[in-house]
Amino acid sequence: MQGAVSLLPISWQYPDITCAKICYRDQVFQSNNFRPSQWRQTSPIIISGFEEGRVEVHYQKKKPQLDEGPFLKEERQLIDAVSDRLAKAVEKIHTKRQLQVERQALQNANSALHDSLVLSQKEKKMLGSSIQAKVDKIITPILYALQAEMSSGQLEYLELLKKNLADIVTTFVEIILRGLSALSQVDDRCW
Repeated sequence: MQGAVSLLPISWQYPDITCAKICYRDQVFQSNNFRPSQWRQTSPIIISGFEEGRVEVHYQKKKPQLDEGPFLKEERQLIDAVSDRLAKAVEKIHTKRQLQVERQALQNANSALHDSLVLSQKEKKMLGSSIQAKVDKIITPILYALQAEMSSGQLEYLELLKKNLADIVTTFVEIILRGLSALSQVDDRCW
């Protein structure tokens, strides 16, 4: 805005008696020789439908009446174009900042999701290990005790029972680990 205010005076037909000022919210940018006068041209800076500031050009001395007081219609077009351009630049900066804030929030959410998935993976692995440990500690000794007291015909059923129990536990643990793998792939796509 300071750069624009420095270029405005030399763009009007009487640059040696011209000064300029841009007000944007609570900020003021003005040319070194700025002094308000009754001979001025203004244009609002409209952002998202609200006037957020204005561009002003002042003549320090009275000049002959032209299209708009002492100003040319081309000067009106120029000051309006400058205020429009400034509004677009400000909107672009605001949009960029908002995108950065939203991007950071998304990264934070992804990080929290990743941490949650890692914790979930650990819990599921522990669950699978716990099930296998309980089977090994509780059921397997009972099966071995039964095996010692069974006839050969009954041993075939016992072996079938052991095999099916091992299949059930193994399948259950594999399903848990596959679920973890799928979650891991979803997590990797988020990054």
